[in-house]
Amino acid sequence: MTDYNAQSIHNKKACDFLGTKTPEYLDWEITTLFYAALHAVNQHFESRGIKVPTNHGARRSLVRHKLPAVYEPYMRLRVLSERSRYEGLETANDACLKSALKSYSKIRQLLA
Repeated sequence: MTDYNAQSIHNKKACDFLGTKTPEYLDWEITTLFYAALHAVNQHFESRGIKVPTNHGARRSLVRHKLPAVYEPYMRLRVLSERSRYEGLETANDACLKSALKSYSKIRQLLA
């Protein structure tokens, strides 16, 4: 059994660590936030006896149906993460990081 909560915390700490060192890694700050949220969602499902999805598409569908309030911030964070990873550093800026942090915080609040 995976400890999704520990992985979520670990990923958030990685984000915080990157943020204290240099603004050079905004793309990875955003990415670690997405994976922190993903593992928090997995923890939520597992704690309720819901089979944890094994791929992103299945997880998105399950979030949409089982956690509709989480869906919008989760998708926003996913898109920000993908853009920062695949479209390059021009898409990873302070405004994107701020939006990612807001989405992550909303997800954590809704899952609490």
